[in-house]
Amino acid sequence: MLVAVAALTLSCVGIAAALGTQILHIAESLPQYESNVQRKLKTLEEVTVGPILTLSNETSRLTRSHQAAESPRDVENSPPGAASGVAVLPPPEFESHPPLLVWKLLTTVWHPLQFAGIVLLVLIFALLEYESLRDRFILIAGTTDIRTATLALNDAGDRLSRYFVSQFAVNFGFGLAVWMSLCMLRLPQALLCGILAGVMRFVPYVGVAIAALFAAVLALAVDPGWSLAFSGLGVFIVLDIVVRQLVEPHLYGHATGLSPLASLLANVDEVTKRAKRSGIAIRLILLTAVRRSELTGARWSEVDLEAKAPVWDIPAKRTKTGVAFAVPLTPPAVDQFRRLKRLAGRSPWVFPAETADEAMDPRLLTRSIARHLETFAEHKVGAFTLHDLRRTVRTGLARLGIRPDIAERCLNHAQPGIIETYDTHHYLEEKRDTLTRWANHLQLLRNGS
Repeated sequence: MLVAVAALTLSCVGIAAALGTQILHIAESLPQYESNVQRKLKTLEEVTVGPILTLSNETSRLTRSHQAAESPRDVENSPPGAASGVAVLPPPEFESHPPLLVWKLLTTVWHPLQFAGIVLLVLIFALLEYESLRDRFILIAGTTDIRTATLALNDAGDRLSRYFVSQFAVNFGFGLAVWMSLCMLRLPQALLCGILAGVMRFVPYVGVAIAALFAAVLALAVDPGWSLAFSGLGVFIVLDIVVRQLVEPHLYGHATGLSPLASLLANVDEVTKRAKRSGIAIRLILLTAVRRSELTGARWSEVDLEAKAPVWDIPAKRTKTGVAFAVPLTPPAVDQFRRLKRLAGRSPWVFPAETADEAMDPRLLTRSIARHLETFAEHKVGAFTLHDLRRTVRTGLARLGIRPDIAERCLNHAQPGIIETYDTHHYLEEKRDTLTRWANHLQLLRNGS
């Protein structure tokens, strides 16, 4: 943490030094650009202010002519200059005092530097005690479920860290691209414009516009014509569109944890709104890790939704291992089964066929998912099968730090060697705890999307 803060501090100092050097170089070169600036200002005045002044002068002349015609006055004998009574003073002369300029510069930047130093100091102390601060916050806000609160805070911290790193990388790349493009256009102080573009891009909405305006003004002062200024503005516009529309959506989505799984959870109901049972099947396989045939062949007599600890007992004849398997049902899984109950009506099957007298053919569910893959792809979800979801669950349990033997039992995989023979413990509570943690993780993913 402290290394990152030190690196950030050194980077800020380096950027400030480079900006100061470039600004001093521009100040030294201003006399060379004075004629260009005066010419551009004169042109702008002729184009914008000139017509307005001409119209105003003509209006004033017509008004005076009208007043003179109504009440003629003899003003020919009045001495020149008597009416004004205003003395014309020579323009003031300014002397340059380098120590005074340096003092003014220091007094200008002192307050921002002071504020930045205080923020940096607080940040260092916060990073030194960040675990203690996290624990204190959890004790205040997450007393009802400390485990979930801890997971949520750790997950949010990881996502924000990746987001800020990605944002820094994007803005650094944007500034680098601006610098290289302006160098190709042969704009002096292109490095200053690139640094300013990268830094100002942290300012939302107006940051890039301010940097582009500065580059355009600099180009107007340097170039006798107008092409360099418009080319510079074009560089900013094109690069900003590319970064906003192509780079950021893809990069920030992955940086903040918007995985294909999160996108699947967020959009499954919308994609399968005309095939509701397909969407429910996707959610139930993710929540229970059962096989496709075990789900489509389920009877309502196997599922106890009213128990204090709901469970789904799959008989041995319907499991791949040939052993009866108990699936603990988490609250989200119970909600999905209740949805299926309303859709099934009085059928004894959880997934009834069209006749309601038999279970749905598992292949029909696979075909239904396949028909929606193109729509899922529009939401950044790659092609998948229902069996792929079991692999997703197993990988997710490993990432949550679940013991491998418990994770294997949640998927009803046969245990190796003599373990299956001698270990007859049902592991129901361990599986319930694991699937509850997994369901909470899925909820966090969906909320984060």
